[in-house]
Amino acid sequence: MVLKFPLSLPRYTPLQEGGEVEENKCDNAPSTSLANGLVVLTYRAIFIFSVVWILATALITLITVHWLQIPACQSSISAIRAGEFVPAKDTARVKNVRFTESSTFNFTAVPPRQFREDVRIYVGEPSPALDRNWDDLLDNQYFYITEQEARSTWGEDYQKYWRDEATGHYRVGIDVLHTLHCLNIIRKEVYSDYYRARPYHGLTAELQLYHVDHCIDIIRQGIQCSSDLTPVPVTRFDPITGQQSVDSEHTHTCRDFSAIREWMTLKAEESKVLDQDILERAKAGARSKPLNPIHS
Repeated sequence: MVLKFPLSLPRYTPLQEGGEVEENKCDNAPSTSLANGLVVLTYRAIFIFSVVWILATALITLITVHWLQIPACQSSISAIRAGEFVPAKDTARVKNVRFTESSTFNFTAVPPRQFREDVRIYVGEPSPALDRNWDDLLDNQYFYITEQEARSTWGEDYQKYWRDEATGHYRVGIDVLHTLHCLNIIRKEVYSDYYRARPYHGLTAELQLYHVDHCIDIIRQGIQCSSDLTPVPVTRFDPITGQQSVDSEHTHTCRDFSAIREWMTLKAEESKVLDQDILERAKAGARSKPLNPIHS
């Protein structure tokens, strides 16, 4: 029989007075517990920091994308564009407008060409009422600007344009009304028998033809410039004759013409006193006569 003895004798721990014998504990237990706690806290802090960083990055990205998209949208359709009159920038708003056809054609009706009564009419047989509608649309077409505004608008070439020598003011219009004026000139050519009895600004027949040519070119270029991409569906098509009809009554994204018209009226009203003064000086024989161009 083999006897086994311990390699070392048991350690004697004396009893403290009034005390009890405590179990023998490892001397490094407190430091180990503290280290484990620090590790847990470190991992938790890293996790919280990572979540916060991811959320903050995502939020900043969304804000940046949104901020970048807003100017792009505004600059393409609503902001003032290069070459446009900067003082009119507050009118450069957009709105959705549903186009309407004021006339219809019905083969069984008498007469076949009918006109709607719920919209203002700008087409059809000439009449004083029709002319008043166009006059209201085109009234207050020109106004005056200062020399500083002229220089900032046209650059160093501004001096080649007409100005009132007494005040240094320049006479100017906005192209949308000039183009509408040209459209009205073409309309009058369609009914030339009616309107030729009322020569425009006393123009000769040859000058009037030039006026028409000018207006056709201006309208063509204006349409090409805007290049509206709103789709127009075909409602009827004859493949043999090539005849077809389209539905033009659709919603378009447009400049707010009412705002432009109101702004133009205000500018023209502000110029009325100067306009009258220039006219009186012209009648008195002064050189600075505010003649409208023949395509005014």
